[in-house]
Formats: sequence, C-alpha cells, structure tokens
Amino acid sequence: MDFDDLNKIINDYKMNFNQVINSIRNSEIYKSIESLDSQLSDMSSNLNKIAKDLIAQYNFDDITNQFKKHFSELPNLVEQFKKSADFIKDGIKVMAEHGWYFDMELPISSPLEISKILNSKNKEEVNTALIAYFRENQERILTNTLQVFPNRKAIISKAFQAHNNEDYELSIPVLLTQIDGICVEVFSGEIFMNRNKKPKTAGFVESLNTINTWRSAIFHVLLEPSPISWSEPIRRENEFYGLNRHMVLHGESLDYGTEENSLKVISLLNYVVQCHQRIIEENCKNKSEV
Repeated sequence: MDFDDLNKIINDYKMNFNQVINSIRNSEIYKSIESLDSQLSDMSSNLNKIAKDLIAQYNFDDITNQFKKHFSELPNLVEQFKKSADFIKDGIKVMAEHGWYFDMELPISSPLEISKILNSKNKEEVNTALIAYFRENQERILTNTLQVFPNRKAIISKAFQAHNNEDYELSIPVLLTQIDGICVEVFSGEIFMNRNKKPKTAGFVESLNTINTWRSAIFHVLLEPSPISWSEPIRRENEFYGLNRHMVLHGESLDYGTEENSLKVISLLNYVVQCHQRIIEENCKNKSEV
C-alpha cells in the first residue's frame, strides 16, 4: 500500500464520519433540543418584556395573567428537557459499553445517534469512523490535557509518543493509570473502583451544587460503571471480552495492544479532562453570579 492508497482510506473514513455527524445535525433529537433551546429563549424574552411592562404600565392584572400564561408552559418544557437528557445519557452509556467516550467537541445529540448505529448491524462502520475521528483529534486532546494537568506532562507525553510509535502495549496501561490519578486528584476517587456499586468518582459528582438532570447525563460515566472497569463476575455474566483496566494492569490480557484500544483509552482520558473542565466552568459561573 502506497501513500496515496493510505490517504484515500483516511479521507474515506473522514467522509463516513462527516456523514454520521451531518445525519446527527439533521436528526429529530438534535432538532428537538434546538427547538427546546429556542422555546426557552423565547420564554426568557417574553418574561423580560412583561417585566418592562410592569415598570412602564403598572397594569398588574394584565401582567399577572401574562405571567400565568407563560409559566403554564414551563412543565411541558421541563418534561421535554428531561426526556432529551435521558436520550443523551442512554447514548453515552451505549458508547461506553462499546469502549468509546463522548467528546464534548461533538454535537450534544451525537451520543444518541452514534449509539443507534453501534447497536445496529452497521456498528463496524461507526467504529471505524470513531477510530479515524480520535486519530485525527489526538493532538488536540493531548494539548488540552497538558494545559489542564501540566504536572503530568512527562508521563502523558511519553504515553502519546508510545501510541504514535505503535507501542500500544505501553501507551494503554500508562494512560489508564494517569486517568486513575487524575480522577483521584480532581474527583476524590478512582473511576475504575466502585463503592456501593458506583464508581468512586460518583460521590464527588453527586455532591456538586450544580448537578442536575442534564449534567447527570453528561457525567454518566463518572456516575455508573462501564465495561472498562467491570469485575470478573460481571464480565462473565455479560460475556464481555473487550478492553478492561483490571485485565490489562494485572497481566491477564495479552492481546490488548491495538490502535483501536489505545484510541479508546485516549477518548476516556479526554472525557475525564473535559468533565473536570465543565465542572470548573460551572463553579466559576456560579461564583460570578453571586
């Protein structure tokens, strides 16, 4: 295979993934989320107008009726919001069950659409597209990770170097240990170890003042176990033979060293870092509003 052949394959992968993303942007769930956002924005504008009328006219009966009208629509909007969050959570869960973790640079509805394909007969198509996607974005992920955790630069940089050198037997265990260390550092617990049938990261996330239905959906992997951390009885019960942290680090798996598995671990590293960044952003926003 020469360079032109390889380049054609990569371009084909990009085209396939772009088609997946375009289909996401045209999907009903994406449109419903956009519609919901638009409705909430309209409601905010209407309530602002009512407030201005209150000051300008002091017509309390009319203004009260307008407030009642708009607030009567709120329960339906909240219900739509919860359903959308549940769809996204289910999508993130299915992605994790196949070893992939949501990149927050993708459209918010992408986990649902990707999970539909992963659960279909065409799962290899999207799996190939995800390999190409994370391969193309691994440098961005590395740069962002080192900006957030510069104290881990020496180790993480060498792990990515091992990945680029196709030494996946080295990149995977090193990145798994760094993910563990990052979670202990910022979430006060390991993502791969459970307490009360939940990852130890769950305690920190559930204690946040900013946690709600939507954020619970986005942070699902920090709140519920995924196959990469399953114990031997659960793996046996589910007939799971994919990438598993315990099997890698305890020498039980000898065939884990593939580019796909290394990219899956990179996707988890990216997810954990982005969750941390999202929490920091929310905390800063709340402090500025106080």
